[in-house]
Amino acid sequence: MKRMLLFSLFLLLSINLLSQNSWNLVWKMEQMPFQVPQEASEMAIVKAGFDTDQDGWGEFLCAYTDMPALTGNYLLMYEANADNSYDTV
Repeated sequence: MKRMLLFSLFLLLSINLLSQNSWNLVWKMEQMPFQVPQEASEMAIVKAGFDTDQDGWGEFLCAYTDMPALTGNYLLMYEANADNSYDTV
């Protein structure tokens, strides 16, 4: 019983100490384009990993909805540049 308790404690400690986070934040959209600052909106979905134009740089899509009057749904496509920045397509 003592051996099992020590093993469980060691396992719990090792999981907490050796856990890895594979999510690295590389880009953050501070303000939605074409939207009044401080206006609420709802981000619906983000799809990443596309290379539709076969140029070796990935693209990603984001969809969001304006919240005050549900005035519209927007779909934006961003493409990576060689300097690790993104432009709208």
